[in-house]
Amino acid sequence: VGYGRNYFVIVGAVCVMIMYFDKDIADKIKKQADDHLLEVIEDFVTMTKDRSGGGYHGTCPCCGHTSNFKFTPKNNIFKCWACLDMAGNSAVTFLMKGKKMDYSEALKYLADKFHIVATDDRPAAVAEQKKGTFCQRMLKESGLTKADIEATTYTVGEQKSIFKSCPFRPGTIDDKGNIVKGDDVIIEYYDLDGYPVTYERKDSRRRGTGQRATYFRVRWQFPSAHLDKEGKSFKYKSPYGSGTPLYIPQWIRTAYVKKTPIPRLFIQEGEKKAEKACKHGIPSVAVSGIQNLGLNGALPEDLVRIIRDLQVKEVVFLMDSDWNDLSKEIKINVPVEKRPRCFFFAARNYKEYMRTLRNQDIYVEIYIGHTIAHHGDKGIDDLLTHTLKGNETAFIEDLNHAINEKKMLGRFVELFKITSWSDHKLEEIWGLDSPTSFARMHKEQLSQLPEFTYGRHKWKMDANGNLVLAQPFDDDEKFWDEMEIQTRNGDVRTEITYSYVNARNFLQNRGFGRYRISDDGDYRFIQVDNPFVWNIQHTDARDYILS
Repeated sequence: VGYGRNYFVIVGAVCVMIMYFDKDIADKIKKQADDHLLEVIEDFVTMTKDRSGGGYHGTCPCCGHTSNFKFTPKNNIFKCWACLDMAGNSAVTFLMKGKKMDYSEALKYLADKFHIVATDDRPAAVAEQKKGTFCQRMLKESGLTKADIEATTYTVGEQKSIFKSCPFRPGTIDDKGNIVKGDDVIIEYYDLDGYPVTYERKDSRRRGTGQRATYFRVRWQFPSAHLDKEGKSFKYKSPYGSGTPLYIPQWIRTAYVKKTPIPRLFIQEGEKKAEKACKHGIPSVAVSGIQNLGLNGALPEDLVRIIRDLQVKEVVFLMDSDWNDLSKEIKINVPVEKRPRCFFFAARNYKEYMRTLRNQDIYVEIYIGHTIAHHGDKGIDDLLTHTLKGNETAFIEDLNHAINEKKMLGRFVELFKITSWSDHKLEEIWGLDSPTSFARMHKEQLSQLPEFTYGRHKWKMDANGNLVLAQPFDDDEKFWDEMEIQTRNGDVRTEITYSYVNARNFLQNRGFGRYRISDDGDYRFIQVDNPFVWNIQHTDARDYILS
């Protein structure tokens, strides 16, 4: 009877606590935490990688037995083999069992850790959330004050007026894109001279009137309420056709006015990252997306002025710690390398844009890099706000150490000097130089998939962890013959010959072929990948056979 009573008390408590959080937000918190379960565990337990490389072990937070507490990344499961009670596959379960938190406390801890706004429906919590706008809370969470980011700006017009303005302010936009009152965040851009950044309106461009509008970005408080054409939520929105200007913190403008040299300049994705970095002495400007550094083949003129006039010698394009992660939702017909390839394209474009400085006799060393996650902090602003709070100079020290090391690897950052790199060398960072390299780099995640698409072809990992084609060979498709030949001295060697007919069968069965486009015999090489037909070069077929 006592056990039953306790059982009902527990169930009742859990039901009440679930009501304190919006279900969608709670599900979002749990999913984010479960995707980073090892990071949650390592907040409380020092985990050591097994010699086999297949898991981790540490001291059980429940019974205290050393090395008996195991975590298996492949199955996302933790378990203590001593007490057997400490077991599960979710972050909430770990906190409730290992740290004796109740459900509400566990959700609150995870929401804070992963910076998710947890909606609490209790009257006291609702009143607490009303203290301050979303803009104020967002800046406070990053350790930024109004004084840190306040800009000295000027009005545009015949009469020049100087005033102080905060680039981040409360507001939102209506259906027509006009700024109205609201509790999202409006981010305003000012150029190197302090004037508002403007753009030519697209409708004005069509009419030829040359009418300009002030550029801004809106940061949604609830991204899940704003979906793109593919049904995915997004955090930011810019006016249609406004381009991708450079975000310049006031710290940089002040250095420019005083002509203070900046030996090393950082380019980051996101205005808040740049402001936070500048606050702690890391000179940074920001782009609105990793692909948005330049426009029409040219760097922003303000960036060129900063590099030239402030004697910049090194430029670092710094990405977050998830720079090489695969998509969380891998679909069988979508190439698994899609996300890493986006980062490669961004790095390649950055390299090419920076090389154009040579045309103006400006020579800089070009780096790309990424932060290294600690306790769930993936961006430089997260690291400076949480892991390194009160010791922010440690990041600069680590950076100076890494940039002078042969491997260029520090505790909080990894760098690559790409000034003279070829595109192929750059691809190797993400394992994009071949399917084999990519599979080796992401072996653990790809091994859990029955098959996947890389490039235009389907692959799978076999029982030995090797990459093989998902479509098996038929007898008439094996395009090489092996024959053992005995040499004069009695040794046996294997001679391999190419089989043209079988190679043709192999390629045709995988959609390769020729398409006649005229009666004169002209044709194109194609590959059919239903429902698409791709124009290819003969080298594509050759490379497919080689791989």
